[in-house]
Amino acid sequence: DRIQKSLTRYVIGGNGIPVESIKILNDSIGTPLQIGDLMDPRNMFLLLRRLGFIKRGNDNLHRLAAKATLKHDAETESIVPEYLSRQDPYDVLREDITENIYAIDSATTSEVDDAIGLRIDKDGVEWFTVYVSDATTNCPFNSKLEIMSARHMATTSYLPEGVFFMLPKPIIEAATLRIDRKCRTFNINFRIDEVTGVLCDMSITLGWAHKLRRITYDAVQELYDTKSATPLSSTPEWCKDEDIKKIHRIYEVALHRLESRRKRMTDKYGAAIDSDLPDPLITVKGTSVEGVQDQIISTKDARVAVAELMIAANETCSRLAQQFKLSIPYRGTRPLSTDHEIANMRALGYGVSVISGRMGLPSASERAAAANKEKEITNERFATKLFDSLSSLMGVTRAIYHHEPLFHIGLDTSDYTHSTSPLRRYPDMLVHHQHKVHLAAQHGHRFEEFIPAFQMAELCADASKKQEAEALLQDNSASYWLYRFVYDSVVKRNTYSDPLTPSGNDAPLAVSEMLCLCGRTRYLGSSPEDFRGINGFQNSTMRVNNNDGGSSSSKAMSDRLARLVQDSTYVSDVYIPRLQMIHTMYHNDPTLAVGTAVRCRVELCDPMLGNLIIKPIGVVSKEQSDALATALMIPSTLTSS
Repeated sequence: DRIQKSLTRYVIGGNGIPVESIKILNDSIGTPLQIGDLMDPRNMFLLLRRLGFIKRGNDNLHRLAAKATLKHDAETESIVPEYLSRQDPYDVLREDITENIYAIDSATTSEVDDAIGLRIDKDGVEWFTVYVSDATTNCPFNSKLEIMSARHMATTSYLPEGVFFMLPKPIIEAATLRIDRKCRTFNINFRIDEVTGVLCDMSITLGWAHKLRRITYDAVQELYDTKSATPLSSTPEWCKDEDIKKIHRIYEVALHRLESRRKRMTDKYGAAIDSDLPDPLITVKGTSVEGVQDQIISTKDARVAVAELMIAANETCSRLAQQFKLSIPYRGTRPLSTDHEIANMRALGYGVSVISGRMGLPSASERAAAANKEKEITNERFATKLFDSLSSLMGVTRAIYHHEPLFHIGLDTSDYTHSTSPLRRYPDMLVHHQHKVHLAAQHGHRFEEFIPAFQMAELCADASKKQEAEALLQDNSASYWLYRFVYDSVVKRNTYSDPLTPSGNDAPLAVSEMLCLCGRTRYLGSSPEDFRGINGFQNSTMRVNNNDGGSSSSKAMSDRLARLVQDSTYVSDVYIPRLQMIHTMYHNDPTLAVGTAVRCRVELCDPMLGNLIIKPIGVVSKEQSDALATALMIPSTLTSS
C-alpha cells in the first residue's frame, strides 16, 4: 500500500521516482503488461488501475495518495461501545439551560458542534454564551479511544467526495447537539462592550442544553436581507418574534466586533487582513461532479454572525487559560522569515510590473476615496475587495498550534485558540480538557490530571503537522474536482475532440466559454522567470494516454498550447464565478482593468495533472456586466469600504 501510494503521488506530481527505479518497473511490469514507458505519469496511472489500487478511473488521486489516515481501523471501531455509555464525573458541575439556543449551520450539517445563546439578566445586562458539544465526555484524554482516533487523525477531512471523520461516527452521534434530547455542553460565557467590542466578564461553565433550535444560514440571511422582525416563509416554525430579535442582535454585535477589529488593524498597519475569498460547494456523486455552488458569498452576513461569536469564544478560552496559567493549544501564525520577505519583494519577477489594479494593500488616499464612493454593487467593487483579500493573505503564513500564546496576524491578537469544534478538531478537545480539569479543581474535585506543558508542546506540533497536510489535501481535492467539472461539463460537451487524446496534428482544442472577472494585470516585459513554470506544463501536456508513451500529435499539441502562453505579454488574476475560484490568465490585452467582465475560452483542462488554461476572447457588454454583478449576490459585508 505504501509503494502504491508513492506511485500515485508520482502520477499527480507529488514526488519523484529515481530513473533506475522506473527502469526496473518498466522491465518487470510495464513491458509485460504492454502499458508503455512508466516515466509517463499517465502510463503509471494505467499500471495502478491494472493493479487494482485505483478502482475508479476518475477518482480523486490526491485522496488515494494521502499519507494521512482517513478511516478508522477495525480495532478502533471495536472499542467504541464501551465509551458510549460512559458516566461523566463532570455532570455534578452542570447546570440546566432552559432558554432557546441557536445552532446556525448549513442544511446538510449532520454534526452540530456549537450553538449561540443570548440572554438579558435581571439587571438588564446582555450576556452571550457559545454552547459547545462536550466531546471529551465520550472520548476522554489519554483513553485508548482518544489515542487511536482523535489524537491519531487530529482533524476531520471534508472532501467533495465525502467526509472522513476524526471521531468514530457513534461517538459523534452521542456527543453532537440535538433537538430531541438534552445535551452536555461546554459553555463559554462573555459580555461584549457596546463601544469598543472588547470582551469582558468571561467564564467557562458546564451545562445541560434542553432547547436546541436549528436554523440554516439561508434562513438567517433572508432575515438579515429583509430586516424582518417577524417569521418569513423560510423561517422554522419554532422561531418566534423574540427569537428573531435575538438573531438580529447577534449579527449587530458580530458586525461591530468585525468592524472594530478592522479599524484597529487599519490604524496600526494601514489596512486589515480579510479572508473574503470564495469557497465553492462541490457536489460529487461517484466520480462525477453534479454541480458547483456558492456557499459563502450568498450567506456572508449569516456566516459573519456565527464566525465572530466563535472568534469571541476562542478568545475567551485563550484569555482565561493565560489567566489561570493553563497550557493549551494556542493558535497563531509563524513570524515571516527574512527569506520570505525577500521572496515577497521578488514575487513578480524581474521585468514584471503591475499595469492595472494594485499590488498589495490600498493606500490611505485609496481607502478614503473608496469610503466616499456611492455604495453600489459593481463588478469593480467586488473584484477590488476580493483581490485585496487575496493580496493581504499572500504574505501570511499558515496558522499553527503552540503550547504558549502566539500572535495571530489575521486577528491581530495573541489571545486565540480553537475551542468550538471538538467533534472535528483535536486541539479543541485539549482546550476543553484543561479547562474542565481547572473548573473541577475550583469546585474541590479532581477527576483528571492536567496535561503537562512538555506533552502539550508535542501534541501541538503533531496536530499542526497533520492539519497542514489535511488542508493541502482539501485544497488539492477541490482543485481536482473543479477541473473535472470543467473537463466533463465544458470541454467534452463543446468540442469535437478530446483535447487529451487528439486524433492528429490538426485536432481542435476546446473552444468552450466561461465568464471571468479580472483582478490585477501585470506586464511581463522581458522577464523569463514568469515562464519557467511553463516548462512543467509543456512536458505534462505531452503525457498522453497511449501505448507507445508519446506521439507526434501530442508533441504538436504541446507546442501549440505552450505558444499560447509564451506568446502572451500580460497575465491577470481572474475570478471565475461558475467555478467559485480564483485563477490566472495569460493574454495580450493591456486594457483589462480590475472589475472587467471577460468572456474566456478554455484552451486546456487536465484534471489529473492539474492544468487549466483559459484565454480571453472579448469583453462583455455593459448589460451583461451588470447582470453578472447582480448574479454574484454580493452582501453588505463584502462591499463595505
